[in-house]
Amino acid sequence: MLEVNGEQIERSATAFSFANNWIMTIGTNIYDILNKKFADKILYYPALSGEIENAVFQPVEITNAYIPITVSTITSIDTEPINNIAFLKLDETADKPAGYLGFRYQYASYEGEGAILIGYPNDLPEDATAEIKGNCMYRGMGRISMSDYTLFEHVADASEGEEGGPLYIVWDGNGFVVIGVNAYQGTGHNTAIRLNRLLYGAMKLIRENGDVSVRYTQPEKPDVSELDNIDTLYTAFESLGKCYKEYFVEKYSKDPTIQELVVGCCNYLRQYDYNAPMWQVTLPLGIDTVFVEYMKEKQKDVCSKLEKYIAGDKKLSLRDSGRGQLDLSHLSATLEGYISLTTPPSFWTGWGGDLATGMKDTTDALNSEYDSYEVSLKAYETIGNIKSSCNFNDFCCDFDAIKLAKLVAEKEVVTMTGLEFREIIEDYYTNFYQNRFQYILEELGFTKDVDELELYKTVLSKMTGVEERLIMLVFLAKNPTEQVIQSCCEAFAKYIMKEI
Repeated sequence: MLEVNGEQIERSATAFSFANNWIMTIGTNIYDILNKKFADKILYYPALSGEIENAVFQPVEITNAYIPITVSTITSIDTEPINNIAFLKLDETADKPAGYLGFRYQYASYEGEGAILIGYPNDLPEDATAEIKGNCMYRGMGRISMSDYTLFEHVADASEGEEGGPLYIVWDGNGFVVIGVNAYQGTGHNTAIRLNRLLYGAMKLIRENGDVSVRYTQPEKPDVSELDNIDTLYTAFESLGKCYKEYFVEKYSKDPTIQELVVGCCNYLRQYDYNAPMWQVTLPLGIDTVFVEYMKEKQKDVCSKLEKYIAGDKKLSLRDSGRGQLDLSHLSATLEGYISLTTPPSFWTGWGGDLATGMKDTTDALNSEYDSYEVSLKAYETIGNIKSSCNFNDFCCDFDAIKLAKLVAEKEVVTMTGLEFREIIEDYYTNFYQNRFQYILEELGFTKDVDELELYKTVLSKMTGVEERLIMLVFLAKNPTEQVIQSCCEAFAKYIMKEI
């Protein structure tokens, strides 16, 4: 079923089982080449011919799929439909017939061989009885007139609705094996997709493992060699802290606490990028515009120096003394979120919010949200990617903020001087920054001997709590599918495992 301009478009075709809880058909059965959209709902009716009311079994839902990306490049039935196949996974709990068909591929040509096409058509013979009305299977026989590596042309009789039906041959006189999938009815011949090495490999993998897996490759990290080191701003941080302490004393006639001092400095440093209404959920303190003006009046040169790193689309990134990349306003907003008393969990301001936006980026990159292979592939490419909303820079800032917040909480102050903000930042980027990926593990409850599966499950649990589903995944992730959520959490876990 596909919705186009508010209108529901339904079509039916054939699919067949080739592994436990998996069926296959042609990709263009679930991809509309005119509207360039994938079906938003797919149901499988086992052994059904004719109308749906004839169904012998209840419909089975499709939970996910593997669809080669080439399907979405098909523009018409005249396009050579290489790998125009969809592998669809069935709801494992649903009642359905047992068993599946065997399949085979070979390099040699099948040209001239006799082939058989079977399927459940949309039409029925006029004399169809009640007994066969729901499961009347057609069988057509004919020779393969053309055979290359990807396609067959055959003359086995085909009826409407048999697109996606198995094309098979008798093998060595014993039983039969599927060698192709019927695709289109043509003039003088029909076209079938040949089970080539690529498709055979995917089918074999699914049969043996129960799914299709994607090999993970960590996205490339940015080159930080030309960036300014954060240590060049230590004197500016010192001036900022001292100025905020003076401002606070003038306003409240008392010294700020260490938490109040750090929040005040972070608030100033996030004034440009993290002041929109959406940030009020996790950063309820509005920008202290009075202090901003106070700072401009008292420390004009310091303001000019800091603005290069916090203001506008052309603001500069920083680096640490290793390979880390830092966005000063992002770091400041995340640190403020971790040490402020807010209702949402602190990780919303940090890695949770970034992972949610990465889910949106992943969804935007997809051809089909059904395709579990493509979803995993796009999630692996997106989470941590330089061009993503959930990138290495974000990870550095998010995980640094976790430890910085602890340093703030642990710092003992007898007499507040205003130097404390600089001291905490300098302490971290001198002694602790190399272990930033350990800090996210500690936040998630891990100490040592981290198991990737357990890490994934923990991240997934954090990202799918009641409040996270109602707020963060709605507003930041834009309601991703379960497959996208799971794949992005998996990609996040894999990225971290590469760093420890």
